[in-house]
Amino acid sequence: MNNTFLTLIMVGYNVEFGLAASLVSLAISLPRMYDAFLDPLIGSLSDRWKGPWGKRRPFLLVGSILGALGCIAFWCPPFRVHQEFMGLPGPWPLFGWLIGVAFFYYTAYAIYSVPYLALGLGMTTDDRARSELMGYRVAANNLVLCTVVPLASWLIYKNWLGTTPAESLLAIGGILALLIIGTGGVTALFTRESATSAEIITKPAHKPSVRADLRAVLKNKPFLMVVGIVSFNLLSLGAIMSLAFFLMFSVVYPGGSVENKSSIMTLSSIGGFAGNIFGFMLAPYVAVLSARVGRKRLLLFALGNMIVAYLLSPLIFSPTCPWLFLVFKLQITFSLTCVWILTLSMLADVSDMDELENGSRRDGLFSSMFNWGTKVAFSLSAVASGLAIDWSGFDAKLGLQSPETITFLRWVFALGPIPFFVASIYFTMIFPYSPEKTAMLRKKLPGRIAEPEDVPT
Repeated sequence: MNNTFLTLIMVGYNVEFGLAASLVSLAISLPRMYDAFLDPLIGSLSDRWKGPWGKRRPFLLVGSILGALGCIAFWCPPFRVHQEFMGLPGPWPLFGWLIGVAFFYYTAYAIYSVPYLALGLGMTTDDRARSELMGYRVAANNLVLCTVVPLASWLIYKNWLGTTPAESLLAIGGILALLIIGTGGVTALFTRESATSAEIITKPAHKPSVRADLRAVLKNKPFLMVVGIVSFNLLSLGAIMSLAFFLMFSVVYPGGSVENKSSIMTLSSIGGFAGNIFGFMLAPYVAVLSARVGRKRLLLFALGNMIVAYLLSPLIFSPTCPWLFLVFKLQITFSLTCVWILTLSMLADVSDMDELENGSRRDGLFSSMFNWGTKVAFSLSAVASGLAIDWSGFDAKLGLQSPETITFLRWVFALGPIPFFVASIYFTMIFPYSPEKTAMLRKKLPGRIAEPEDVPT
């Protein structure tokens, strides 16, 4: 969702409002850095929270409301602020608005996403059920991505929601805000939290401080391996996939006309729809594949498949056969679905093993640092993509891009992600926990119950 959201902001602020791609990526990236302090705080706070609504659900409700407001605010100023605000010349008024709203939005995202991930880690202790649970989580996410997001991208250059792309973006922001507050509110009001062994095992004489808990999490090597696998994938995918729009702008539908821009967004929307429908159907079966071939083998195959897809990517951007992009999209969707589901299952194993060693549950803190790793990856990918676009010499005002620009974008897209996928393969190979090992060790957790306990609504 964040990757697609980044693409919408890049298209809106760079192509339509004229803000330099490097400034757009910088404005989106800087707020993610302070998550280094915010995410652990929210994770630890939710671990310690006590109330009739449980540990996580109050955060889900507040985060969804604030996130909806931020989603609308992104698209409110372009009609006025990008021209002149407080007498400041140049791009700085628009840049200032974008970075301010980004700080607000990503604060709301942290309030929601950290407890949301922690909520799922303790719902079951069975490895296959855990993979299935994460599969349904990814499937639900893909269901939204394959409907709302492609439709939103497609509507930017239609006149159905406004007379200009800027007005269409504001209307799309309102639609996404309703989706955020609706799904977030349902999750907060109707989800049941599980009772974990941290609540029923004898509690330690004194509770470790947030600093001590954070230090223990950051020294957990298997946890750092899981974060590395996901972060390197997101760093490469986030930096490179946003270049796809500019490659289609330069190669597949060159010229810069409104009709060509509309064709690009139509193809991107169809690709997003097809990919996410495929991911939605695939997600429940990843657990079955993992049980048959092994979790580590399936993850290694998925990472290798992405390397092959990107090495072959120079063939997909063709004005004579633009639909080759859909084949690439489906190939990447298969691998990314496997990576998300399997690494979240691995993260739950790490949390269980940590509980076995210290006697208390730190799902919130593990989730916060996992989220922070993905956010740093997204931030760095945004900076990298913006710099790559600027270094390529891409100019949205030109009808046709230079051959040097096209060559640069092609090779960066094809070769840029490879080192990061290789790093993810290395961390996968040395990850120490297998489902069989964790199942055997988990039996040592006294009093653990897997069935959810009703929380008053």
